[in-house]
Amino acid sequence: MTGTRGLAGGAFGITVPVEGRTRSGAGAAFNEASQRLDQYDADNRRLLLAVERGYLEVLRALVNAIEAKDPYTAAISQRTAEFASPSRA
Repeated sequence: MTGTRGLAGGAFGITVPVEGRTRSGAGAAFNEASQRLDQYDADNRRLLLAVERGYLEVLRALVNAIEAKDPYTAAISQRTAEFASPSRA
């Protein structure tokens, strides 16, 4: 019961003790599924970080293009970025 509750709570990779061979092999199957979920979770976190980095790179490219075209707009973009910065709070 502890294993399934942990897994349901997001503790991917959790394992349960498997003693001997059971008829159903449920413990081993649970452990394998838990390990796979842990790997999928890690993969998804890496992909999310890559998407976030790509998003920021696109925004930087757009801002650079705007700034190259119009110096007045560049100053507005800079002030807006400074105002929106979390360190300003």
